[in-house]
Amino acid sequence: MKRMTAILAAAALLCACAELRIGPPAEGEQITAEGMAPLAEGNLALARDNALAAAQRSAVEQVVGVFVSGQTQVQDAVAVRQKIMAGTKGYIKRYKITSEGAADGYYRVKIRAAVLVQGISSAFEEYSGGSRAKVAVLAAETVDLAPVSYGGAGAALASQLEKAGYSVLTPKSETGADAALDAARAAGADYAVIVQADAYKLAPLPELSGQFSPYRARADVKIYSVADRRLAGGITKEASGLDPAPDIAAKKALAAAAGLAAQELSAQLARAANAAGTIVLKITGLRGIEQLRKFQDALRRIPGIEKAPLSSYARGDAFFSVRTRTLSGEELAASLLRINPFALETQSVTQYELLLRAN
Repeated sequence: MKRMTAILAAAALLCACAELRIGPPAEGEQITAEGMAPLAEGNLALARDNALAAAQRSAVEQVVGVFVSGQTQVQDAVAVRQKIMAGTKGYIKRYKITSEGAADGYYRVKIRAAVLVQGISSAFEEYSGGSRAKVAVLAAETVDLAPVSYGGAGAALASQLEKAGYSVLTPKSETGADAALDAARAAGADYAVIVQADAYKLAPLPELSGQFSPYRARADVKIYSVADRRLAGGITKEASGLDPAPDIAAKKALAAAAGLAAQELSAQLARAANAAGTIVLKITGLRGIEQLRKFQDALRRIPGIEKAPLSSYARGDAFFSVRTRTLSGEELAASLLRINPFALETQSVTQYELLLRAN
């Protein structure tokens, strides 16, 4: 044990003497992180390796957290984190061990790492659906007044929205608009598409000799902006379905009615999205992730902002896409200066663009 400790201490000293260079900002954001691992059965080398790996994960997690929190709520935030964290080593350009040692049954390693923030930004864009509007589809369906879970209205709407380029979320449907909007908000949706679809059996058609079951369905679709719970549109369509099996005939009718509604749905969603103004906000001169977090917190405290995702961050420059219905660029600048998370300087401002500098 003593011999292994001496070897590890010598290795740490050698690393310190060599001073693994973090490199210029373009090669990564400097992050300080610590990891620890239990000294299982006295295996010091294994504990050290595990603690170092934990420190690297912690460094990457600090950056991932900035992008996830910048999106406020993301339905699959856990899955996005897991996908990015699975490639931890690929996001660390280089690192330097600043301290390490064993105490109280654990081995601890502290590092300073150059984390490739832009790589994480690109991965988050890919895994989370990026800037695409997120639409929650919540469907309640009945056949002959009885609730069913096999109906096709919700699935038909979700399929058409995905083809139109939206990021579709399918939280558990809730009874009532308020509960459905709460579920959509919890899922991280920008818009909620709430559909009530009802199918009912028609009288048998004599020419079909009773071999087929005809059904008629009505799909009542409403579109809400989740942030302000505003009704942004509505569509009602009816269609029929025919099949020897009654349940399949009902499902066909439900899907057909929803399919007709979907043809108009994308246009109404686009109009709703255009009604919300977007301000491109750039802040330069940030001195690291902690200062970026403070700025994000300040944005979240401003009334009237629906969403302010972080688009990119590199070399102290951060871009946000701020969506608001009530604020202009000038009003956003005034609000930030009032909150004043740290010394800010307004460099340029228009109705839809704002450039700030952190001093």
